[in-house]
Amino acid sequence: MLKKSFLLVLFMTLMGTVVSLGAQEPASSVVSTLFTAGNDTSIGGTQVLPQIAASPLSSVGNDIEIGGPHTLYATYAKYNDTITLKAAGYAQLDDATTVTCPVGGGSCLIEFDQFVEIGSSATDNRWAICSQLDGVFVSAPNCPYQGYADFGGNYFYKVGSSFQFAGSVSPGTHTVQTFVNSDYGLAVGGWSLKYQVYQP
Repeated sequence: MLKKSFLLVLFMTLMGTVVSLGAQEPASSVVSTLFTAGNDTSIGGTQVLPQIAASPLSSVGNDIEIGGPHTLYATYAKYNDTITLKAAGYAQLDDATTVTCPVGGGSCLIEFDQFVEIGSSATDNRWAICSQLDGVFVSAPNCPYQGYADFGGNYFYKVGSSFQFAGSVSPGTHTVQTFVNSDYGLAVGGWSLKYQVYQP
């Protein structure tokens, strides 16, 4: 009888429900007490994350009001799947793209969307994706660090993404560009970029 009860509990657990004295509980509440997620080295102890700066850009920059409705005027998209090595500091990812804010419609909002695959064998190698408008780094927000580019010293690729905005862009032509920033350099694999211009 005990063996049959055990098999019933096991079967119901696998089906998503645990039967215990007539009550039903989600299997996840049981599984969470049996398994630990990830590769935690300690259970129940305090883990202190390393303190790092929020961005490679030291200045806070000017806050830009982004709220309110906007109408998409134009989208500029590009991608690359060639592996290139980038030096430490700011390294150009793409060639500058010329975009247009139409005359007669007021100032524009430009959105920067980036997905970048990187890899590094250096430890403690912070990295970030940064946007430029007309040669000046965008500050909404300041390009935040993505974390560390390495996986415990093993050379491996991972993908980071970033979304930044530039508001109050005057009518006319402007250049937009993406950079990666790192402490010790890294390899960049595939990437995709999208620059979108909005009218108020």
